[in-house]
Amino acid sequence: MRSSVANCGILLAWGDGGSRTVRLMVYPDGNASYSGVMRCASPWECPNCAERLSFERGKECQDVLSAHLKSGGGAYLVTLTLPHDQGDHLDPLRRAVSNGWRKVCSGAPWKRAKDRYGIIGSVRALECTVGANGWHPHLHVILLTARWLSDGRTDELRRVVACRWNAQMQQAGFRPPHAEHGVTIQRGDKAGFYLAGVGLARELTLNTGKVARGGNRTPWQILESLTLQEMSGRPHDPLDLALWQEWCRWMRGVRQLTWSVGLRERYLDGPERSDEEIVNETPGEPVELLAIAENDWWRMATVPALLDNLLDKAEALAMTAEIGQRAREALRGMVESAIGRRLENQQRTLYSEITNAKKATTSRATA
Repeated sequence: MRSSVANCGILLAWGDGGSRTVRLMVYPDGNASYSGVMRCASPWECPNCAERLSFERGKECQDVLSAHLKSGGGAYLVTLTLPHDQGDHLDPLRRAVSNGWRKVCSGAPWKRAKDRYGIIGSVRALECTVGANGWHPHLHVILLTARWLSDGRTDELRRVVACRWNAQMQQAGFRPPHAEHGVTIQRGDKAGFYLAGVGLARELTLNTGKVARGGNRTPWQILESLTLQEMSGRPHDPLDLALWQEWCRWMRGVRQLTWSVGLRERYLDGPERSDEEIVNETPGEPVELLAIAENDWWRMATVPALLDNLLDKAEALAMTAEIGQRAREALRGMVESAIGRRLENQQRTLYSEITNAKKATTSRATA
């Protein structure tokens, strides 16, 4: 794991005037976080940054879909997969999927298909699971059309996409995708929870909390297993560790969401934000609950449970609208108590080490 990811939310950032103070903030949406710390902005390796990035990207996607559907357009969720086997490496599979879709959407035949079916544009996201047959990267693509298509036209569009997709996968050296499951397409208004684009956007972007089906696992489930193994004092499972390291190596720098040219600008103002801009921006007008000095922060950072408990307490206070002086004093008391216990434990450890060293010296002198 890269140091920037391992230290995300821990290392201090330089503030105005060279200050290095961490502030516990609560935001209008009820979420709490620490400001004044550095963020890694990794959507693939860091659960905290990934959740924030997925949420913000999902909101943009939802806004585009809602505006498009209100204008009378149609939206279709296309899922594309490729055959894979145990032992296949992630990188060539991922590249085949991403490059395959790019080639599907190029050339004169696709231009004719766009005109025939009224395709305005698309937005795509990569998702990946791993199971008995190894890595399983697949694409979720939302196709936006000028109008809803009949069932016959929808099936016709699926066959066109499947034909082009199968050709690209075979050209990349893979077996032909499954005739039924290799390419699927769903109408946005016929999938029960896909109301006004919300479900489609969530399917496309909010993958940090997903649980894979059929005995497969998402990379976040692999990371969870590794974390539980470490917390329980057990050695890391070699397969889990190898999978996670491969995931981190080959997903670095891969885009989380890709818009076709001009689609995002058609419905949203302003340029697309980078991952770094999203994780470091301040949503709304936050309320500061607690300022934590640099020395205190370094003592707290060695107790992850304390950092999590403070966030939980701040969010609970925000839900009950109890953000006043007494609430701030309660949070400060939690910090001071934890720091005091930490220092006391360090003193006990040091005293024990000194005592043991003296006993060892005396024992050697006697001998």
